[in-house]
Amino acid sequence: MLLADQQQSFRLIRCAARSYCVCCKPAHALRGPFRASRRPLHVALATGTKASGKPTPKTAREAVEAGLLAFNDRRDYDEAVRLFNAAMDLKPSSEVAAAALFNLGCTYAKQRRFKNAASAIGKAINDYDLKISVALKDDDLRELRDTREWMDMLGTVKGGMSREQKVNLRAEAKAPFRLTRIILFGGLGLGAAIGLVVILGRLAAAFRGGEGAPDLTETLTNLGINSTALAVLGFLVLRDLQARDKEMRVTRREEELGRLQIQLGPKRILPLIRFRGAVRPVIIAGDRSFVERCIHEGEQRLTELRARGVSGDVKIMTAVVWCCPAA
Repeated sequence: MLLADQQQSFRLIRCAARSYCVCCKPAHALRGPFRASRRPLHVALATGTKASGKPTPKTAREAVEAGLLAFNDRRDYDEAVRLFNAAMDLKPSSEVAAAALFNLGCTYAKQRRFKNAASAIGKAINDYDLKISVALKDDDLRELRDTREWMDMLGTVKGGMSREQKVNLRAEAKAPFRLTRIILFGGLGLGAAIGLVVILGRLAAAFRGGEGAPDLTETLTNLGINSTALAVLGFLVLRDLQARDKEMRVTRREEELGRLQIQLGPKRILPLIRFRGAVRPVIIAGDRSFVERCIHEGEQRLTELRARGVSGDVKIMTAVVWCCPAA
């Protein structure tokens, strides 16, 4: 244990998946986990104390260390929140601020204050260059990563992906060559349109006649070919554009429905999107009699679907019920 009167200096080192607090000693470095290891970091801090016995840190670094002791040793999450917030009020360096916000997010997650947790983690990533991979791997954020607050936060941080980007990627994955076709047919159609403008000028000259006038029959033939090509290519491009718009609407709707919360237990709530690839959910909305009738009729189809090999090894149907009072 380091005593307060040793006046040791501390520096923060943030690694890819874990951050550390290193005490610089003359002969060697005393190393211990800076982020919530299950083994406490034994460090005596040069802090004052209030009448209530709670530490009153004088620096942001001391506040973070005291917050970690409250988080790891005593599981006093309210006190940890107070200390991490105090660290942000004590003009921390960029590294200390990132550590304070990250640990604050972990503490909020333990308290199931997921909106606050996501906000703290997002600020650490955007404002203080915390690597998003740290948040993706930390065990204390496991519950937070199962919430829609987390999904919303990922759409706003550096290195994350917005909901619209996900929609575009999913739509492109369903028709991987659609963009290529649009570019190819669009380019050919543009060439046909330019050729048609030139041919129309030659057609006018052919009608006027005179020396050097283009052959009328040949010009009309070229006009027909270019007009047909332009019409066909335009139809193909328009068809792909309409199909893309329809696919985007469907995918955007699926992403919105994926944000619906499903309660699996007293403290287990997941967004519907977490079941993607594992089950085929069916969302039923209506009054109680309608919902019960739909579930009953759906259960009668399960055996038939399995007989057709639809189910495989995954569950076919999960009924997500939204009961509305009858009008």
